[in-house]
Amino acid sequence: YFSGFPLWLNIQVTKWQLDDANKELIAPYGESVYQSSLSLEDTDGNVVDLSTFGGKPLFINFWQSWCVPCLAEFESLSDLQNQMPNVEFIFITTEERAVFNQFVNKAGHELSFYRLLSKVPPPLQYKVVPTSLLLNEDGGVVYRHYGAANWVSQSSILTLEKALYE
Repeated sequence: YFSGFPLWLNIQVTKWQLDDANKELIAPYGESVYQSSLSLEDTDGNVVDLSTFGGKPLFINFWQSWCVPCLAEFESLSDLQNQMPNVEFIFITTEERAVFNQFVNKAGHELSFYRLLSKVPPPLQYKVVPTSLLLNEDGGVVYRHYGAANWVSQSSILTLEKALYE
């Protein structure tokens, strides 16, 4: 009866500890990431390439279903997505199809989840989850954040907007 309660409680406690995401502005990385080959599989099993998102800003979040900080930030990322309608959001995991499908079916989030099917190009490489990146419309990485964050704080939103538009 209480099998999911410890995880839920851990997620709730982690949410309270999230800091603002306002420290990782970077100069745009050389060539466009949209020129890189990066294959993704959506929740319906369709394979898409990163170039599909070219021409518009893109927020990428690398996550895993076992990662409590990843799960804790999904709600604020969903809210951020609503507050930044001109930015595309994708959520990428490396998990096996069965684990991915089980998570997505239970998640209850209206997020664009994908499974990674190829190697990550150098500008998008990460060492920890969650890792979030913001690409400008040209495919340059303009923001990187390692770890979970409170994405809907005023300072977090201002940081992202500054990265995109200044």
